[in-house]
Amino acid sequence: MRKHNTILVALALIVLGGCAANNNSIYYWGNYSQTAYEYQKSPSESSRQAHVQSLTAIVENAVAQHKKIPPGICAELGMLQAQNSPKLALQYFNQEKSLFPESAPLMDKLINDLHKDARSL
Repeated sequence: MRKHNTILVALALIVLGGCAANNNSIYYWGNYSQTAYEYQKSPSESSRQAHVQSLTAIVENAVAQHKKIPPGICAELGMLQAQNSPKLALQYFNQEKSLFPESAPLMDKLINDLHKDARSL
């Protein structure tokens, strides 16, 4: 019986060890999930700023972590910056387009909309 318990414990440790979070992602996600959740759950200026800071940190720290910026991060950051800083939003839209050429149609539309909004002011 003792041998069975030892085997069960060993199997449990192997299974649990296999379930451990092993982040082999090629992308650096930083604190994205938590701040995105908080911003969606309780939209406020403080949760928005926390999410913007998280996105900015992802862009800045991806290289330091030897990983790539995930798809959509620069686009989302651009969208969040568009109202307050169209120039910064334009930089992020162009960065997204550069990193992920397949995003070009959407980024071009967002860039055109940004220019239209700037002209209407």
